[in-house]
Amino acid sequence: MKQLKKLLCVLLCLALCGALMPAALAEGSDEDVGAIKLVEEPEEAWKNEEEDAPTSGTCGDHLTWSYDVETCVLTITGTGDMWDWDESTGTPVPWRAYSNVIRAVVLPDGLTSIGAHAFSFFLAMKNLTIPEGVTSIGDSAFYDCIALTSVAIPGSVTSIGANAFEYCSSLSTLTIPEGVTSIGEQAFSGCSALTSVTIPEGVTSIKYYAFSCCYSLTSVTIPESVTSIEACAFWNCSALKNVKIPKGVTSIGEQAFSGCGMLASVWISENVTYIGDWAFEYDGNLKDVVFLGGPPVIETSSFCDVNANAYYPDDGSWAKANRKNYGGTLNWIPFTGEVVLNPFSDVKSGKYYYDAVLWAISQDPPITSGTSDTTFSPNQTCTRGQIVTFLWSAFGQPEPSDTDNPFEDVKAGKFYYKAVLWAVEKGITSGKDASHFAPNEPCSRCQVVTFLWNAYGKPEPSNTHNPFKDVTEGKYYYQAVLWAYYAGITSGIDTTHFGPDNTCTRGQVVTFLYSTRNIPKPE
Repeated sequence: MKQLKKLLCVLLCLALCGALMPAALAEGSDEDVGAIKLVEEPEEAWKNEEEDAPTSGTCGDHLTWSYDVETCVLTITGTGDMWDWDESTGTPVPWRAYSNVIRAVVLPDGLTSIGAHAFSFFLAMKNLTIPEGVTSIGDSAFYDCIALTSVAIPGSVTSIGANAFEYCSSLSTLTIPEGVTSIGEQAFSGCSALTSVTIPEGVTSIKYYAFSCCYSLTSVTIPESVTSIEACAFWNCSALKNVKIPKGVTSIGEQAFSGCGMLASVWISENVTYIGDWAFEYDGNLKDVVFLGGPPVIETSSFCDVNANAYYPDDGSWAKANRKNYGGTLNWIPFTGEVVLNPFSDVKSGKYYYDAVLWAISQDPPITSGTSDTTFSPNQTCTRGQIVTFLWSAFGQPEPSDTDNPFEDVKAGKFYYKAVLWAVEKGITSGKDASHFAPNEPCSRCQVVTFLWNAYGKPEPSNTHNPFKDVTEGKYYYQAVLWAYYAGITSGIDTTHFGPDNTCTRGQVVTFLYSTRNIPKPE
């Protein structure tokens, strides 16, 4: 039975993909040989239909429309709701003959709704502003508007209908207003250029296929008002990287995140009670699944072909019978307290910097985010620009109060710009000379401990005995090294050498910072 259900889902997915074909080919009959010409010669094909088509009429009880054949602009005037249309029932939109060439639509301030299928197949329209006062966007209102790159949806809108923006494949930016409480099935399916989505508080369900095949979607924010994520809601969102299921969600439907090949981690809240079959199927990059509560009902193939760590609370709620593979290979790991996931393939458990790196990325704000999404590069030499940025982030990324920049080699817009200004302001560094900071130079061990010592207010060492032969009194870093040694921040490169001129790696720097985590910061 489950295999039959899965087959039906797959067939529906194929049908949705088939809808990407030009409408003329998809809808043409065996006798409609001219359908191929419609695709090859769109302007010629529409010319005859345009000649006999009206250029004005009514589109609502108190709405009229007019089309300017010279400018290719459709103008709606009047007030109230727009009528709904549906070609399959014999009620096509009155401007259907021009939908292939209309470049712009002007909507009146008095408009209160956009009718079903109103602007579907507008192949030349690139942007649109919907006026304040519109409360609903009808089913398939902008279906297959393949040139539409942006649409301004006003705060008055509360509902977005099924298929409303389906296959708007150029739509790259989208803000869903906070007042929206309903998003219909397949509303944004096939919006393949869309990169991020924030679903507003008030939406209670993410419907069937709502954001499926959004191939460029890398992040989605789901509010706590959502209680269910329906089947295939994010199916084949192949660029989606991380998902946090909020506390309000109780169920995750079949294939909800199936085919999300870049998905690296999933956090499942304590209130989820059901995870459907194939919910995370074929998510080959999925490495970490975190269950924040007791065991939900998990179907036998929910994690089909997934090889991941599965974290669960070590509170006795997860019996051995609950810790199955569910169609994949899950490595069950109990946890207490907070879970900090390791996104870096080059940071291995047991390395001296392991805990320090996980601590650094879990801070708010993060002290570092790595050299890429999956690498930290712990053995890479740390630059002066990086160390002051790490230190600035460890202190909460405060805004520098003095924006006067004394350094020629520190340019506005660089990642270390504010960090350097803050460090100069606080007396942490004065640069290599009066006009140069040398942000790309390797940072030495003596420079790092001096930066730290200055940041913490130049405290006196708890002991004046110097164990290091290569740290001589009178050097600018002398007091800093003794303080760092007796504060447990570093123990040197061996028992009698500190290696002051040795370059510092990224792994060493975050370990120094990690060692200061319990030292009170000066006001």
